[in-house]
Amino acid sequence: MRTKRLLKPSLKALTVIMLFFLLFFTSLTSQGEEARYFVPSYEGKEMQKVREWEKTWAGKKIDNTSVDQIKELLPESMYNLFKKPEIWGEAWFEIVPYRQIKPTTGMLGATKKYSSACKIGPNNELLNWTAGIPFPNPKTPVEIMYNFDVTDNH
Repeated sequence: MRTKRLLKPSLKALTVIMLFFLLFFTSLTSQGEEARYFVPSYEGKEMQKVREWEKTWAGKKIDNTSVDQIKELLPESMYNLFKKPEIWGEAWFEIVPYRQIKPTTGMLGATKKYSSACKIGPNNELLNWTAGIPFPNPKTPVEIMYNFDVTDNH
């Protein structure tokens, strides 16, 4: 009997400690998820390089006559699309300065409120999405795709 009495308080203490750590680390993870998703693409010296590059390129129209100048920046399939207008039709785009697309307060709130319910189904379908970014800490390419797909930034 004496062993049982000693074991019960120890088990209760261990349970309380485990719950504390579980809650503590869960809150750290959710804070980290928010911080990791909504970050700028460039900062510091990288941003300075981008701004220097923009001085030359921002405002330029890229089409089949100028795409060779930025070939190393494009996937081969996109380069070929521009180089062969007789096959794909005429395509062009204008280079614009970089700008970070910041989430609205509503997007941040919806992400925090609803993202924990989101899951990927057996056929790679998005399940339980209501609003916000479904996967603020994406772990798979499919999760990244749905993060992009549910926004209007494309």
